Amino acid sequence: MYHKDGGTGVALVTAGAGGANATPSWPTVSGDGRYLYYQVGMNAEPREILGGTLQLRRFAFEGGDVIDITNGESGSAAASRFSSGGAAAPEISPDGRWLAFARQIPDGTLSFKGHQFGPRTALWLRDLKTGSERLLMDPIEPLTAVAGKTLGILPRYVWSRDGKSIVLMQGGKIRRVDVGTGIVATIPFTAPVKRTISQMARREFRISDEALAPRYFRWPSTSADGRRIAFQAVGRVYVQDGATGTPRRVTSASFSPLEFAPRGAPTAGRSPSSPGTTRDVGMCGRLGPTAARRSASHATPATTPSPRGAPTVAT
Repeated sequence: MYHKDGGTGVALVTAGAGGANATPSWPTVSGDGRYLYYQVGMNAEPREILGGTLQLRRFAFEGGDVIDITNGESGSAAASRFSSGGAAAPEISPDGRWLAFARQIPDGTLSFKGHQFGPRTALWLRDLKTGSERLLMDPIEPLTAVAGKTLGILPRYVWSRDGKSIVLMQGGKIRRVDVGTGIVATIPFTAPVKRTISQMARREFRISDEALAPRYFRWPSTSADGRRIAFQAVGRVYVQDGATGTPRRVTSASFSPLEFAPRGAPTAGRSPSSPGTTRDVGMCGRLGPTAARRSASHATPATTPSPRGAPTVAT
């Protein structure tokens, strides 16, 4: 705490030992000046906010007593039964009765550009007279797992002076949520902005409809007699005669899974140029006089000499 005119300040609360009550932050003072509410970090396994890694505390300026507003961290069956999912970013109402805070919703998700992510974060209220809690606004901006020294785990929000609403940022807009009804309204906001945009680091090029000329090849392999070469390019396995031959696919055009890691057969039991391939995840094929395919988890096939034909071995 610092005097309004400056100075060295005094420490009100400090981090506890062993990782408990660590990194006290997000202070908010009651209107009568009697209490300081803040969040602390706690040990929990796994290290997740829902497991109770963030909790709320209250410091009394008179006497210096500290009490738990929320508690319970995962890590054992007994502790988990008392966990409320933790809490973060407290803000006390002007009359000192209500404490707003953020808490994640278990299994709650948000949708963004077709993708689901979570857990979702909501704004809650605790009645400090009765201890009861209720959800006020869902969703709000997501809590960040780790915050820096200048940016908190959540954008700051404030109570209105009459204590009837809370103003916060959500979804790129300024919102006002009514404490009594939970109705959320958008506060219109415009501002003149002047920005200088420098030249973009970009290069224009034309996408041609002509035949593709691959520049990167993988898994080159030769037949036992050295006459043919197998390789992979653009997700397909090709074989060609010598260094100057014309590449051709070893599978039909209708075969859609990706193909990898061709390996030439070393014996005369099958065509020496017929490569084994790893095709997509979990499929290993052998291409030759008798084609075979087995569903399994295979990769990087290899062949072994055999008078009866070299079987494909996957590792």
